[in-house]
Amino acid sequence: MPIEEGDKVLDLCAAPGGKSTQLAAKLGQSGVLVSNDISASRARALLKNLENWGARNIIVTSEDAPKLASKWANYFDKILIDAPCSGEGMFRKSEDAVKSWETHGVEHCCNLQRNILENVVTMLKPNGMILYSTCTFSPEEDECMIEAFLDQNPDFSVVPLEGVGGISNGEPQWVPGGGREELRGALRLWPHRMAGEGHFVCLLQRHGEGSGSVPVPKKRKCIKDYKEAAEFISEQTHIDLNTPVEEIKGKLYILPEEAPDLTGIRAIRSGLYLGETKSKRFEPSQALVLAYPKEMFKRTIEIGEDEEMVKRYLKGETLLIEASKGWHIVCMQGYPLGWVKAQNNMLKNQYPASWRMMG
Repeated sequence: MPIEEGDKVLDLCAAPGGKSTQLAAKLGQSGVLVSNDISASRARALLKNLENWGARNIIVTSEDAPKLASKWANYFDKILIDAPCSGEGMFRKSEDAVKSWETHGVEHCCNLQRNILENVVTMLKPNGMILYSTCTFSPEEDECMIEAFLDQNPDFSVVPLEGVGGISNGEPQWVPGGGREELRGALRLWPHRMAGEGHFVCLLQRHGEGSGSVPVPKKRKCIKDYKEAAEFISEQTHIDLNTPVEEIKGKLYILPEEAPDLTGIRAIRSGLYLGETKSKRFEPSQALVLAYPKEMFKRTIEIGEDEEMVKRYLKGETLLIEASKGWHIVCMQGYPLGWVKAQNNMLKNQYPASWRMMG
């Protein structure tokens, strides 16, 4: 998918996060990336991977396509659909894929895919793009699904993709009665021809005029309006105190500039989580550490040359290092790892308990 900086992008079926982190890399911390998964537990795993990657311009949600479509008409420039499918391309890799296919079958998945495609059209801007993919060989879920979509949406066309190696073109002749020739612009990945599993991918573009919907900027307070947060951010970082933030249940977030309205949406994360005020003290988040380069922080401690010390930190252990009292960032070879609090020549470990290495 040809992502451009500043794009508003939706990864609709995003967990566990490999697709979203690649989209975030292409956006380069610009625009808006909404990463969604209908499963709340999978969405939380998705969030952890995006925060580990260091994405700042993210919103992580857990909703179905109809709910999102009812809120965000004509908003996105690009939408990625890694559609739920019968999983035939994964049979060699997973016995669970075989069991799922036996339980649900192709028609069940086709109904899900049709529902998703019908709703994402509502959310796409004129000239926007949809990348539709599956991990199945089934023509009903691949070429036939795209053929039916184009019948119902004549303002869309297939953007031809070029296959290399074990990747071949789409097969319009597999559509009953014959499909349109442009289906050859889709791609099929074959596990007997390349290292990997079986997949189908098709890039679709909407035609028309207009810029889509532009969110009305919501008047937000800035970091400087929150005393404890402003003092901490000023002392520890070079982040501009005029940066707009939103407070949600006592926690502060930096939302992307043109974030969509999240009213009524189950949001797991609304932008970059900075931290929260507890007992008149600001407690910074782990996400803040990973979202910026080392140069953004004023007090850092490099431990990257000592592999054992890095492991000890990632296990949550206290480090015996002389440092000035207070908060510091621990770094490995120039990359921030997390927070510590220095006192009496000891660094009290602030690495999140749920992220710690075992053993």
